[in-house]
Amino acid sequence: MRGGKLLTGLLLTVAFVRPVWAATKDKTCRPADLSLHLNGGQGEFDGMSHSGTWLVFTNHGDTSCSLLRYPVIRLEDAQGRLLAKGERKARVDPSQTVVMAPHSTWRASLYWVSGDVYGRGRCVSPSRAVVGWGQRRLRVGFDGHTLCGPAQEMVSFEEGGLELSP
Repeated sequence: MRGGKLLTGLLLTVAFVRPVWAATKDKTCRPADLSLHLNGGQGEFDGMSHSGTWLVFTNHGDTSCSLLRYPVIRLEDAQGRLLAKGERKARVDPSQTVVMAPHSTWRASLYWVSGDVYGRGRCVSPSRAVVGWGQRRLRVGFDGHTLCGPAQEMVSFEEGGLELSP
């Protein structure tokens, strides 16, 4: 008899807990739930012909949502032409995600060469950063930043994965 009560209690617990698990399954973040801004980190990226910034994401929604740890980041001019592409130092799984709790803030670093150290290099000044995951996009102004690279190559920047903001 005692084992029967234990089994009944366990079954009731599973019956009530399972729907809660299903209800809390993370959904992909919607641009309407997020804000995006730049934070120069009080110059922590600047020095020796290099510069950078943090891309800062905040989930303003009331539920958790997931975002790619390494979303696609494009730096564009005002007409939408690609001026610089991101590169990752380490090989990463492109499907890896982070779960953004409601009202949490996450950040990803961008780091680049800011001076024409290539002699006959090429420098660009993007007007916006476009961050994409799936068919979703967020845009933020990128004025005032100059990125440089070799003349015959696409200008690039190093991007770090999303991390919880301190």
